[in-house]
Amino acid sequence: MLQAVFAIGLAGATVLYATGVRRLWRRAGRGRGVSGWRVGTGAVAVLILIVALLSPLDAMADDLFSAHMVQHLLLLLVAPPLLVAAAPEYVGLWGLPASARRRLTRWWRHSPSARGAVSRVLRPGPVWAANVAILWFWHLPAAYDAAVRNQGVHALEHASFLIAAFFFWWLLFRHTLRRRMDRGLGIVYVFTAGLQGSALGALLALA
Repeated sequence: MLQAVFAIGLAGATVLYATGVRRLWRRAGRGRGVSGWRVGTGAVAVLILIVALLSPLDAMADDLFSAHMVQHLLLLLVAPPLLVAAAPEYVGLWGLPASARRRLTRWWRHSPSARGAVSRVLRPGPVWAANVAILWFWHLPAAYDAAVRNQGVHALEHASFLIAAFFFWWLLFRHTLRRRMDRGLGIVYVFTAGLQGSALGALLALA
């Protein structure tokens, strides 16, 4: 049942993205508006998500800790940067009906409080801390066992990994609210995230 929900959601998102690509290329010309390589990374990201969530790997993850960790790595380190490169927030907007797209764009332009709130939340410090907190929380024994026993909790775990990781990589590569992240800060941002991930891996290996 849960795999069917994932499949429907992934199919819907893919159709929305493909519709956006078609409209952009029909308006601006093939390869313009969104480049072909970005569309390609989006296709690869979808394939990675299929492997992580809809392939036999998902069933194996319930019984094998190693398969569980591979699944997590795909959701944290492989699929999210590919999704960021595909610019889904921009292309997906073009996939919406024209009336909905205009209403959403108009609301965003005339909602300084919403833009301010998003700008405050999507900063390196809060996003880094959220990723670390989510990663460590789901590897606590009680949370891990709950995710293995309950499919709804397992789905929440996967969703939190993917969403948090998407914004982690989005800040690094495509931060457009103000400007792209400074290169020096980006190095520290990624290095410290990797460092705490290594610490968690060491604890799990020695447990």
